[in-house]
Amino acid sequence: MLSRLIQWTPEQRAQWEKTRLKGKNHFAWTRGVGCWGVAMFVFSMARQIPAWASGGPAISWGNLLFHAILWSGGGYFWGIWFWAIMEKSYLKDIEKSG
Repeated sequence: MLSRLIQWTPEQRAQWEKTRLKGKNHFAWTRGVGCWGVAMFVFSMARQIPAWASGGPAISWGNLLFHAILWSGGGYFWGIWFWAIMEKSYLKDIEKSG
């Protein structure tokens, strides 16, 4: 369904072709883990700062490690999922444009 919402311009198609050359795994690590996973990790840690600042329990190394693993794994799978959406949309666009 999401793949139907993407309207490809020639520039976007050229950019995706460059991205495709690097592969799905590279995309999952850079976009999934590097962008989405890191952003979610930072957000989840930032949410705990007010409790810590008002005298609540300190953020532990175990908590940091848990969230780092959680959001890295989630980011990787998000990257794989988003790759599939983009690839499906790209292939439909190529087929449509002949």
